[in-house]
Amino acid sequence: MVTGLIFGDDIKSIGLAFLFIAPLMQYFVYEIKNKHEYYFYYNLGLSNAKLWVSTFIIGIINLILLSLI
Repeated sequence: MVTGLIFGDDIKSIGLAFLFIAPLMQYFVYEIKNKHEYYFYYNLGLSNAKLWVSTFIIGIINLILLSLI
């Protein structure tokens, strides 16, 4: 796994990598590449802020779960 190579083979480090890589990927894909394609999420009732908050919450959950292993 690439994140394991970058951050070490420790499970906690991989969880920390998810916490940083997921928001970066969301920024590059949805804010730079597909800037005007939020209409799908707006039709579902999700704002841009809700998407960012959910990304951080999922990253924190991954970090906690992987740190418990």
